[in-house]
Amino acid sequence: MLIMDTLLRVKDTIRIITTERNPAERKPKRSSDMLTTSIIRIENQDVLAIMSTTFSSNQNSLIYLLPLNISGRKEVLLQSYSINDFFDQLKKKGLKKIDINGSTGFGNSMLLANSGGKKYRNHLVLCDVDFWQKGERSKFTLTPIIFPSKNTVITGLTYIEESDMILFTASNGKTDKTNFAGSIRNARQMLQNGKPVKPDILLSAEALGAQHFQGTLQSLSVDVAYKDSAILYLLENEAQQSSTIYRVLVQFSRSGK
Repeated sequence: MLIMDTLLRVKDTIRIITTERNPAERKPKRSSDMLTTSIIRIENQDVLAIMSTTFSSNQNSLIYLLPLNISGRKEVLLQSYSINDFFDQLKKKGLKKIDINGSTGFGNSMLLANSGGKKYRNHLVLCDVDFWQKGERSKFTLTPIIFPSKNTVITGLTYIEESDMILFTASNGKTDKTNFAGSIRNARQMLQNGKPVKPDILLSAEALGAQHFQGTLQSLSVDVAYKDSAILYLLENEAQQSSTIYRVLVQFSRSGK
């Protein structure tokens, strides 16, 4: 893991070691991607949560937890927990396809973005901050997101608590590499009852100041937040398996400027 400053200069590195919580119960394992990261607060401690999802029936989807009191350490151990039981609950409530592509802390809860596309809607999943511990007892709310195009796939997610605003990145699928970002204001109210929501603002790559994207925007995080704007870090993945991080100032005014 790289430790960088706000100008993306590498300041330190930490070796990550992973382990299963219950290795005796582990299912046969193949490689899977760590798709989302977020900082959540558990028992008054900031924790980095990394989710790894799989479409394979013989492999666990996992959440890895890393307490952030790691200053000065060169090696840390990631504890991992299966989240298959929670995903089974989501399927029972109507999510036909599990594809978590975004996660963020949301007050005392956690917010997940489940990508849709041509066949399925994108959904926001508001759940307990420790949902992996509760399994079938975990409480959650599913909220569909309505986009102008049915091909839209949400690719990243973050939340600005001070302004109660969700920010996300999205793409129009594999054949159309159009990238854009958007916002959902009054997020707490909008996610209360599970009714479909529409983004307040949709911003093109040009409006993001990064019109030369060659790949797909995969995630975003906030450096500094203001009332109607924010300095964001945007992660772009290219077809050549290389990645680029952009630091951009984005205006989330209703005029789109």
